[in-house]
Amino acid sequence: MRMSLAIPTYNNISTLPEALASVVALKDRKNVELILSDDASKDGTREYLVAWAKNHSDEFYRCTLLLNEENLGISGNHARAFAAATSEYGLYIGGDDIVYNPDFIGELARSIADSPGLRIAKIDLEALHRPGNAIEKIYEHKKHFFTLSARKQFAALALLGNFLYAGPGTVIHLPTFRKVGGFDPRFRTYEDMPLFNHFLANGYRMRFLDVRGIYWVRASSSLSLAGFSGKREMFESENKIRREYVRLHSDGFTWYERFLFGRLDWSRWRKYPFLAVYPSWVRFRFVPSLLKKISRIRAYKKVKTLLDPPAELV
Repeated sequence: MRMSLAIPTYNNISTLPEALASVVALKDRKNVELILSDDASKDGTREYLVAWAKNHSDEFYRCTLLLNEENLGISGNHARAFAAATSEYGLYIGGDDIVYNPDFIGELARSIADSPGLRIAKIDLEALHRPGNAIEKIYEHKKHFFTLSARKQFAALALLGNFLYAGPGTVIHLPTFRKVGGFDPRFRTYEDMPLFNHFLANGYRMRFLDVRGIYWVRASSSLSLAGFSGKREMFESENKIRREYVRLHSDGFTWYERFLFGRLDWSRWRKYPFLAVYPSWVRFRFVPSLLKKISRIRAYKKVKTLLDPPAELV
């Protein structure tokens, strides 16, 4: 099975060599349609991509290089990249992410073949935190979400926001993508929420594929982490997406979902009435947060014990 792999970039010159080297290391790269789309970078990323494509394009089934003359934003850049895709299925990573498993494409193709009717899915994505190289399994405590119906998944994202976080590792059925819509260039800071909403609102449930192979790199230089640091802008974008997409399809909600949805904004208070309505969803929203807090407390106590001198020495 051929697979389209898009790598949208913007000012990634410090991380791009490692990302592209990981793609070249794929055993099934001859089945990969690689799409490189640069969003008017100013740090030498464009020049690096041009030189790299000349040296490595023959290693893939097809290698397409797109160079935007003006900055389209995250969603616009992703939209242009996927407009050039010709395979049945595609996925994307950032210019700072890493494909660490050389067998990833083959394993993903087999998993898709074993999942008839798959239209959109998440792989078992791992975050690589730098510095320190700590690894976090993004969906370890959120797998209950993937067992829900498309309508309930849509309601979860409508009421809770994008708690799935990562766009990389999203597997997309491209014919369906073109039919229902995908990335929306109007929202420059988010590419994944409109994509998820398009599929879920049209009845296509998001599935989970037990395939590992991508590190979603989280570092100070990461574009996604830089975006999350601008919380006000991110919340404003969430509210715009909420108005533009979610309200259009809220007629399928139950009366209590409409009540909650109509009165709750993107704030910390939305979670409390939500828990009363969907207590089973605690597993993928609040348990992970609690476990993280506990681990931080334990780590703090451990460090404090190591640093504090014994009582007899004081």
